[in-house]
Amino acid sequence: MSEGGDPPKGPPSDAIPIPVAPGPPADEPDAPLLPAAYDPTALNEAVGASTRPTRLPTPVPDEDDDHPRPPRNRRTMAIAAGSILVGLLIATLVFLGRANASRYLITCSTDHASAEQGRSFPPWGSHPLAGPEWKPIALPGNAECTARETDDPDELGRWYLAILIDRASTTLGAKDLLEPPPAGQVAPLEAAAAQLDQALLLARPPERRDERKDIERLQGDVAYWRAMARLRDASAALADAAKRFDTASAARPRHVADASSWAGFVRKLADELAAGPNGEHAPAAPPQAPAEPPHEPAPAGSALPVEPPAAAPPTPDAGVASGGVLL
Repeated sequence: MSEGGDPPKGPPSDAIPIPVAPGPPADEPDAPLLPAAYDPTALNEAVGASTRPTRLPTPVPDEDDDHPRPPRNRRTMAIAAGSILVGLLIATLVFLGRANASRYLITCSTDHASAEQGRSFPPWGSHPLAGPEWKPIALPGNAECTARETDDPDELGRWYLAILIDRASTTLGAKDLLEPPPAGQVAPLEAAAAQLDQALLLARPPERRDERKDIERLQGDVAYWRAMARLRDASAALADAAKRFDTASAARPRHVADASSWAGFVRKLADELAAGPNGEHAPAAPPQAPAEPPHEPAPAGSALPVEPPAAAPPTPDAGVASGGVLL
């Protein structure tokens, strides 16, 4: 400060200078405040508004409008409806086919019983099961047969196995088992043996062990009757041999003399075979001579007829030793 108390006239040393924008040159005219042309896009950009065009909503036609509506494509609608119906039909057939294929049946006819399964397509009816264990079972005219149905194949196997065992057991218990069959038919013994072989295929599961034991016992019956058939054939052969020995003995052969002995021995052997080990079937008794008519007594004083002497027995041929055949 000066002595007189007045502040210094110059700017203080710590003052901050304020910048001043330079003005337009004195010789240039002032710029216009608004542009000469109006641009809405530039204005929107200046105020920050969106420059995208605004879409107006499509006017909905009034229901009472008299203008006709655009025609629809009827062919497209028909194709779509047909496709839906076909799809529903295929789905229905598949569903019915699966349900029908889960059915297992035993059917009976006039001469056989068979195991069948429902068809998957077409989804109705049934068809016979394939495989040697499912072959049809022959039935006589008086045999019983009950049609059955199940959805368990194991149960079907038990039913079919029971029918096979029953039919084979009934056949093996018949009395005329060794009788020759009619022309073109299988012998009952061989038919029963085939049914037992088929039953063994169905008796393989472990839980059917008891059924396998029954089948093995029935197969023993088959072996017994086959042996009896051989004995029958052997007995017929022995009887034929005895007849041939009788024919040879009647011809008085020159080199052999024991044909009659062999005929009796073979005939006795055939009778023993027919009787069996226990002798239950005894040989037939020889036919008896017819009874002579009674003689009336001769009147007293009449001479009785003299009978001629009995003829001497023939002398055996001493030239050939009996009991063997000379070679």
